[in-house]
Amino acid sequence: MPGTTPLPGPRRKTARHWIFGILLVLVILVWLAPGILVRSPFKVKIAEWVLPEYRGNLEIGSLQLGWFSPTGLRDVTARDLQGEHLLTIEEINGEKTLLDLFLNPQELGRFQVRRPILRIVVKETLTDLQNVLLPVSGTAESAPHRRNHLRGEFQIQDARVMIVDSSTRLKWKITSSELRVKTVSDHPLGFQLDGSAVVTNDQQISGTVKAWSEKGNVEVQLEAVPLDLAEPFLRRKITDGQIRGLLGGRLLCRPVQKAGMLCFTATADLQVEQFQLASAEYFKNDVLRFAILKANGQLRLQQRRLILDRVQVTNDVAGITVQGTLPLDSLGKHWTGSLATEDCDIHAKVDLARLAQLLPETLAVRKDTELTAGKADLFFTSNKTKSGRRWTGRVNTTELQGTSKGRLISWRNPVQLDFQAHTDSRGTMIDQLTCRSDFIRIDGQGTMDTASFEAQADLSLLVRQLGQFVEVENWQLGGTASAQLKWHADKGHIRAQGQAVVENFSCKESGSNRPWTESRLLMELSALGTADELGWKQVESGSLKITSGTDSLVAQLLSPISRVGQQPLQPTEVGVDLQGNLASWYPRLRPWIRWNDWTVAGQIKMAARISTLGEFTRVESSQVEINDLEASSKSLVISEPVARLEAAGSWHKAARVFRFTRASVACTSFSGLTTGLELRIKRASSPAIQGELAVRGDLNRLSRWLCKQDQLPYQRVQGKLTGGVTFQHSQGNTQCNWNFTVLQPAIEKRHSTKSQPALGNLPVSRSKVWQELWKEDQIRLTGNGTLTQAQDSFQLDDLRITSKLLALQASGAITGLNGPLDIRVTGYTDFEMQNVVQSLQGFLGGNIALQGRRRHPFLMQGPLQPAHADAAKKGESAGLVVQTGLGWKSGVVHGLTLGPTDITAKYSSRWVTGRSEQALYFDSFKVPVNDGLLRAQPRVLLNPPPTLSDESPGPLLLMGQTQLLERVSITREMCAQWLKYLAPLVADVTRIKGRLSVGLTHARIPLADMNSADILGSLTVHSGEIRPGPLTEPFVRIVRRIQSLAGQGILGEANAILRTTEREIPFRLLDGRVYHENMLVRMGDVMMNSSGSVGLDESLDLLVQIQIPDHWVEADRVLAGWKGKVIEIPIGGTLEKPNIDERVLLDLARDLIQDPIQKIIDGGLLRGLDRLLDPDRGQ
Repeated sequence: MPGTTPLPGPRRKTARHWIFGILLVLVILVWLAPGILVRSPFKVKIAEWVLPEYRGNLEIGSLQLGWFSPTGLRDVTARDLQGEHLLTIEEINGEKTLLDLFLNPQELGRFQVRRPILRIVVKETLTDLQNVLLPVSGTAESAPHRRNHLRGEFQIQDARVMIVDSSTRLKWKITSSELRVKTVSDHPLGFQLDGSAVVTNDQQISGTVKAWSEKGNVEVQLEAVPLDLAEPFLRRKITDGQIRGLLGGRLLCRPVQKAGMLCFTATADLQVEQFQLASAEYFKNDVLRFAILKANGQLRLQQRRLILDRVQVTNDVAGITVQGTLPLDSLGKHWTGSLATEDCDIHAKVDLARLAQLLPETLAVRKDTELTAGKADLFFTSNKTKSGRRWTGRVNTTELQGTSKGRLISWRNPVQLDFQAHTDSRGTMIDQLTCRSDFIRIDGQGTMDTASFEAQADLSLLVRQLGQFVEVENWQLGGTASAQLKWHADKGHIRAQGQAVVENFSCKESGSNRPWTESRLLMELSALGTADELGWKQVESGSLKITSGTDSLVAQLLSPISRVGQQPLQPTEVGVDLQGNLASWYPRLRPWIRWNDWTVAGQIKMAARISTLGEFTRVESSQVEINDLEASSKSLVISEPVARLEAAGSWHKAARVFRFTRASVACTSFSGLTTGLELRIKRASSPAIQGELAVRGDLNRLSRWLCKQDQLPYQRVQGKLTGGVTFQHSQGNTQCNWNFTVLQPAIEKRHSTKSQPALGNLPVSRSKVWQELWKEDQIRLTGNGTLTQAQDSFQLDDLRITSKLLALQASGAITGLNGPLDIRVTGYTDFEMQNVVQSLQGFLGGNIALQGRRRHPFLMQGPLQPAHADAAKKGESAGLVVQTGLGWKSGVVHGLTLGPTDITAKYSSRWVTGRSEQALYFDSFKVPVNDGLLRAQPRVLLNPPPTLSDESPGPLLLMGQTQLLERVSITREMCAQWLKYLAPLVADVTRIKGRLSVGLTHARIPLADMNSADILGSLTVHSGEIRPGPLTEPFVRIVRRIQSLAGQGILGEANAILRTTEREIPFRLLDGRVYHENMLVRMGDVMMNSSGSVGLDESLDLLVQIQIPDHWVEADRVLAGWKGKVIEIPIGGTLEKPNIDERVLLDLARDLIQDPIQKIIDGGLLRGLDRLLDPDRGQ
């Protein structure tokens, strides 16, 4: 009806239904939430909520949650930042339901943790557990604060902790059958514990640890715990430290919370049985051994101060007692500074005789000497007085006694030092400073207003007294020294002056090639500043000058040094100028530059500006110039008229970082430039590098560095090197990219009248000093790789070498960058043989032509240095191996036409009795040659040992017994190029046909000098017909004359051909000449035999024998006397112009005419005359 309002009942009922439905859905979601959560990735968020500082990865296999059922987790895994397993837990079961935890979140109840396994890897600076929990001390405080209010109890069953040393791979295992940890909100530590564990090392030595909480204290009992568990942490201070022993005792800790800071009192009574500490760095081959090492006393931590109450450490050799206070901030590198400002009492005693028995090599005790008596007593106190502070110190040693070779020895007054000082309202005063010994005397006293110190020392006397007990031959020390230091205050300023004079000083270290000697070394010190009761307040100016002859070093303070307490406020700037003779400065720098095998000379000038503040040192600028630089070692000889070095950068000692804003080096041979280069140096690891480096070099001058002193180089390298390297460092890896180019590279050999190049080499003009052996337009070397510090390796991603001679592409890895280096690189090589021959024409000569392109696998692997230095010196150690191949499709080599072949070549190095031996090996190969075969298996010694080396060094080709050539067709080219040396009768023949074989007994060929070669073998000419050449033509004329006189007609052209007789002709190349014996050649009925030698310079020393056939003369009564006659003809000259002895030909002609006439006269005419004059003689 109009004017009436509709009833709202149905709408309100619908709204109630919606509200009820929403509430029902929410209830269902809440009820099902635990089940949904355990099946979703959000289950990991629970662990992240409990441990928000954890930086690794957490995984939960299964999660049990229910409002009315106990909670539980299965297969919990925690990984470190590298994804390695850190913690695994089989299961965690709680006794409370999710509803109980929701209603009372502070009460966690009891949890059972089954079979947790914690794996800790100890690295150089941190463990992997510290890495993932590192932010726990510096992140938000909400999570730790929340956990301090949580109350619960954890029962840990079958727990294991595995500790692994990443350096030595040693392992330790800690097992606990049951451990109870209870969180307590009102306890200073926040927890209580009760349990025990067994610690086992690699040698299966086990010890036990028990810990429990009682009345707010924590007590730990140790029994025979292997002390080597501390070894990975010891190496952070002693890099090669090894520690052994069994630790036992009790430790009681009483924690207290004061003013929001944790304080505690710890009482310890510990002992180590069978203690051993070894370190080659500190103790050489000695081992510090104690039967029992005891430590006891009390330590208190209050308000960031560590209070030591009669802390005693005693052993078989020494004992020390310490009582005093140390601020926690001073426990680092500058803890000794606290001794001057805090109360302390230190007393130590050392049995020097027992110490010498334990550490004979460390203390360099003589092998035939025993120290039998001697003690040292050290005492120091620092106490606060009413007016200031007093310091007292004393070092006293008793008489040293011993025996040496059965003789008693002693040192009556080794050293005694007394020191007393105090502060009051007037400042610091040194009451007494005295030092007495047989070799040194020090006296001094004074205040901040005035003070004086004097010292005298006789180094020779020190060596004489100390040398009775220890080896001092390694340091030949002598000379006298005196020093004075004074300061005086005037109107608030202090002026200090000091002077030291060293006379007749000498010091030579064993193995050094140059002693450090000073006839008179003068050091002068001056300083001006102000002071307060704590000492020097400001040093306004100062200088240090050291002079010795013409050498001088001047260090000048460029900015005032202001101090508050002990810390400088501003950087200290110093200017340094040095000049003089480099040869005399070099021994003075030996403590920092230990290059004992180097000899240096030259005039040096240096100017530098340096600033330092704390552990940060900056080189603002530095310039070094060396004129007439001469530096030589066993392998290098550097001679430069001028060498310059400029650098600017910084060094952060704590971070161990070098930063070069700019650095350059330049000389006539080489120059380098770097800008923005950064080096991060880590112990026992390769450095991290960032920046760019550019270089230029003259290969000719650089190659001279490899020549021995006072010896002319027999070989040199030409070319201009340009290029550079870039380094990009990120996340422990350094990416390296390099690009180098050598323009106009070449290898040249010095021409020598003594040496003869390989057979067939290009002729060399006698007026030309250098002969070019190899030349290219350019060589490019490009590539990139990654330096990984963690793995101490370099990954070679791409290496390319491109030139006319060779194309190489390879990749691989180099490991052991901190030694010993080991490399493995694989890839391929590509040779275009025509280019190879053209590039190496100087080596190979002009009688070689090869065609064809070949690609072969390439392998380089092995160590670049011996794994153990002692093994390399005493025995044999394998080295680097490089293997590839080469081949051709066809070619001609000294008249030999080659067929296709591939040859595998391998470079190998090894260390034998202290020297490196390098060789090139070729696999046995067989090549078709002139319708025959060539077989060979050569090897090349690249650096022959001294027993095989000649005056001219160089590679040595060796071959053993082999059939080198087998039934090879003979060509004119073979005769003209090499066969003429073995069989000179075939030299320059006009025509030849036949086959030959060459066998080798041995071959030893210095590739740089054929005159020193030694080749022994045999030549066999199986069949051959030779048209006479210049050398054999005279013999043809002689045979024709004999044949004509014998009435055998005229020698026709067919009979003028020389035919060989198949037989072995022995030959030997020695001292630059090729010797042969009994080479037989037949010309018709006439046999010719040649013996003698042919020089590599083609000189002749031959004897040719011609045998006249018997049937030519035996029928002729006149010529019958020539039967069996052999005509010997010596030949000299050269192959091109043979010199046949004319007297032999004249004698031959006379014999051919006179002998028959004489026989006619003797046989007929004379007998007729006899009958006419004496008729009776005829009867």
